[in-house]
Amino acid sequence: MNDPDLRLTKQQAYFAMFEFLRCHYERGPTDEIGALLGSLSLLPDGTSADPAYLDDWAEAVSAVLSAEKAGGYAAAAFQTE
Repeated sequence: MNDPDLRLTKQQAYFAMFEFLRCHYERGPTDEIGALLGSLSLLPDGTSADPAYLDDWAEAVSAVLSAEKAGGYAAAAFQTE
């Protein structure tokens, strides 16, 4: 995920965030978005408040990019059509 040449379109970035949140929701539905955002926050030294989420984000980005190569990411299609 540290590829400096990696660029997402606005739509791909949206889909990646959608995939990230969808996977989070499937682990156990919750309305605690504040807790999620707290976990996603960066500390003053630039590290993540919860480093496990960095791996989850990388997996979401990979899932979207892989789906785009295979014909398109469809899980959020209802949001953009």
